Amino acid sequence: MTAAGVARPRGAGAGRTRAGHDLRGGVLYRLRLPTFTPQGTVAAAVDRLPHLGDLGVEVVELRGVDTSPDLPAFVDAAHARGLGVVLHVEHERFDADSDAAQHALVSAVARRLREHHLDGLRVRIRGRATDAAINRLYAQLAAEVTVLSVQLGRPLSLIVDSDVDGARLVVPSEAPAPGAANPERDFASLRGLTDVLARRPAAGLPALDVDDPVGREGATTLSRGLRRVATTLLLTGPAIPVLTMGEEWGATPVDEQRHVAEPAMVGAGAGRAAPRWSAATGRHADAVPLDWSERDRPAQRELLRLYRDLIALRRREPQLGTAPVRPDGVRRGDHFLTVRRGSRVVVANLGRTPRRVNVAGVPRRVLLATELGVCLTHDAVDLPPESAAVVECARFDRR
Repeated sequence: MTAAGVARPRGAGAGRTRAGHDLRGGVLYRLRLPTFTPQGTVAAAVDRLPHLGDLGVEVVELRGVDTSPDLPAFVDAAHARGLGVVLHVEHERFDADSDAAQHALVSAVARRLREHHLDGLRVRIRGRATDAAINRLYAQLAAEVTVLSVQLGRPLSLIVDSDVDGARLVVPSEAPAPGAANPERDFASLRGLTDVLARRPAAGLPALDVDDPVGREGATTLSRGLRRVATTLLLTGPAIPVLTMGEEWGATPVDEQRHVAEPAMVGAGAGRAAPRWSAATGRHADAVPLDWSERDRPAQRELLRLYRDLIALRRREPQLGTAPVRPDGVRRGDHFLTVRRGSRVVVANLGRTPRRVNVAGVPRRVLLATELGVCLTHDAVDLPPESAAVVECARFDRR
């Protein structure tokens, strides 16, 4: 038994015998341990891991855990259930221009990945830095983690979230070099799409892959139909979808801004406690944990089913997660949007009336629809109000 009271599965923790997890094409689930369950403990979180397995996510981004014995207990339990673990850590006042600071961070990253048998790290760097310094840091981190991945015989992931570039997948990555002008986003979140869809832009969506920070105030509430459209666009998009715990059933949002800073990787005093922090519960005294009873309500079960179906579709249809979006692959119009993903097309009606949307090809069958009543014609899709569908096409008129 561990200090948290969670028994380690036999053989867990060896690290070298596991196949590991590659984030590309998968779905990342953001979990903050102190508010994931009412108890806020590792043991309680482990009891909820079957839910994540049923949901179909591949990797959990774990927040709110430091280097205590609780961390390996959670990692071992997740690995025993086929889930990868990416640990979120923060480093404030990081001096990217300092060679000593960069070396210390690179060493800390490798040590964490090796000692705790993690599948990846998400490192949040707070502080001003030049593009040149960040690029140099990315190169050092990429080299170190790539070598470690070869040594361990399994894929490792490294996400760096800086004030310069935002969240970037440094390892593995085939994206444009970090620090380049207007780099392509590596991650997407529902919150970014929510605000865009709520404005009902006549020209469609200006961006499909917006990774807004968790806990940003003023998030807009969508109608039931547009919420399902946003979920479809998120889980069929080219960026790695990042789900915030409980969003899969429309849970009452947890007030993320009341939490303390994440544990620091290197340097004394990098973590800063917020007022009214409770050491007994491991969370802010006013923080409200997820209400798991909401999941059993009819509307929540319906939304959860859509998440499960979309994640399963993303897994069955690799084009949805890996095929690049060509410049001519996105079409916007009067309250409609189409996104071509290989031979699959995601079609969305953002308006309040039924709409026929041309797909510039021959639709063969509907792979998934958010509402009943989707019909195919010889070159278009008829959609109910505020709905979306994923359609397989035989050929396209324009290439």
